[in-house]
Amino acid sequence: MKVIKGFLKGLLYVILSPLILAGFAIYAVYSLLVFIWEFFVASVKFFTGKKLTTELKEDKMVKQLVEEKDKEYQLQKEKEEAQASITPQPSSNTTINNFYITPDQLPINQNIQSLENNNIQSIENKEILEIEEQTGGDENE
Repeated sequence: MKVIKGFLKGLLYVILSPLILAGFAIYAVYSLLVFIWEFFVASVKFFTGKKLTTELKEDKMVKQLVEEKDKEYQLQKEKEEAQASITPQPSSNTTINNFYITPDQLPINQNIQSLENNNIQSIENKEILEIEEQTGGDENE
């Protein structure tokens, strides 16, 4: 029975192979014609300065959203600029208890300068064993 099934399957392939090859040939010719047509259409669009691709619906929606966000940002920026022009600009001197203090005399700047002047040892470049010796080893062990 297997022999008969194999024989009939082979016979079917032999009968259908010209149809399969004809379908493949028609597809190949169609693809070649589409390729040539698209080449000429793209060439004409390129030399006339038009876009080669069409804009999708999603692209239009995203473009519209970006434009809306840009408008909102511009309005917010204009409001901030208008508000900044109304409010007085702070000078380089700061007033604390009716005394004028320059920026280098502010307490926070003094703290930063004192930190910069101290030689703070960092553990970044030390070996792991040195750090464990100084800290007393790993507490989880």
